[in-house]
Amino acid sequence: MRGAWIAVGVFAVSARSAHADGAVYQSISGGSAQIDAGATSASRGRMRLALGVRVGKVAVEGWLAAVGDDFLFIDCYGDECTAPAPPGLGEGGLTVRYHEPLAPHLTMNLHGDVARAGGWGALAGTAGNGLGGGAGLELSGKVAALRLLIPWVVYLWRPDLLHSRLPGPRVTLAVHADASARRYWMHDDGIDREGPSGDVPHAVRVFPLSGDLVVRDLSIGVTLGAAF
Repeated sequence: MRGAWIAVGVFAVSARSAHADGAVYQSISGGSAQIDAGATSASRGRMRLALGVRVGKVAVEGWLAAVGDDFLFIDCYGDECTAPAPPGLGEGGLTVRYHEPLAPHLTMNLHGDVARAGGWGALAGTAGNGLGGGAGLELSGKVAALRLLIPWVVYLWRPDLLHSRLPGPRVTLAVHADASARRYWMHDDGIDREGPSGDVPHAVRVFPLSGDLVVRDLSIGVTLGAAF
């Protein structure tokens, strides 16, 4: 995890020269999502990664997300191998955000999404395009890039570093909360699949093969960028 933050920090510092044309940023967020299709509903976890560019009050970002508590599933054991597979969804798309300042360091944003989703588990064999939107809040501030490279245990030994000004370039760090919804028009993805082997949870589709699928989510995350 530390290595990932170092990579993000280095990327943000190297992108600072882009400030004249727009601020480059990366974000990671997690939360819960509700998948609804007809009379069927399921609550799942959601993880989202995004890379974007912000010019003034407008930001454009590409993103990938996974909806499902089993998206890191590797193998099953015992009775869990015979349990019906829960619904899972992979998403990807483009989001346009409009930011409006509410107070120093605090902004509200409204956003629209164009996305595509593909299912696994109980949704295996389905895919579709979708549209969505939502709103969020963002609390941001400037921090020294060097501070992001210091392991947190160092601050336990040297708490004075939390209040001291470190040398080197500064980047923008933000905490954001977001609520959004997307509607997908699902259909058969056209991929041929082998039958269940019996040693892993097989996909038992609980949603219609074709029809509308709505994903509503609440999330909180961290954004790191050149300047915004």
